Amino acid sequence: VNRILVSAQLVTVTTLASPDRLVAKAITILDDTVLREQERGWDFNQDYDYPLTLAAGNFTIPSSPYTVLAIDVRPENSGGKDIVARDGKLYDKTNRTFTFTQTTIKTDITWAIIFDNLPLVMQEYVIAVAALKFATEVSVDPAISTQLRADLMRAWQRAKQADSQQSSASIYQ
Repeated sequence: VNRILVSAQLVTVTTLASPDRLVAKAITILDDTVLREQERGWDFNQDYDYPLTLAAGNFTIPSSPYTVLAIDVRPENSGGKDIVARDGKLYDKTNRTFTFTQTTIKTDITWAIIFDNLPLVMQEYVIAVAALKFATEVSVDPAISTQLRADLMRAWQRAKQADSQQSSASIYQ
């Protein structure tokens, strides 16, 4: 939060307890940005073919190790059904039911990882996105916004490079 405030040339804070309006805005923007940027799906927060096990006829969407941002069942794993997430469970749109007969199903999951557990390069990228958004919303000097855009582009490039280096994906998977 202090890095966001400093980027807009505002005074830093020693605590986030009882924040003023601008600090509260910075917190809200950072929290939202952490989730929105992870929704893209990065190597560090995605699991492919993540198995779910049937319990009481349902496939419950996991709540650990992290919150699920997105879950998908690819056609080759769906048994010809259109399966989506609803009410914390998988739902078979084809047969209009939450009840399944198969015992496991492979899913692709995008996890929401808390800021402190993100890879450092991703933390830097999220801060850059949040700082630019914050600066835009509090109407800072246009020169500051220009510098923040340049910082964001560099952070984006580093994040993409780190993600592709970490990824074991290939066109043959």
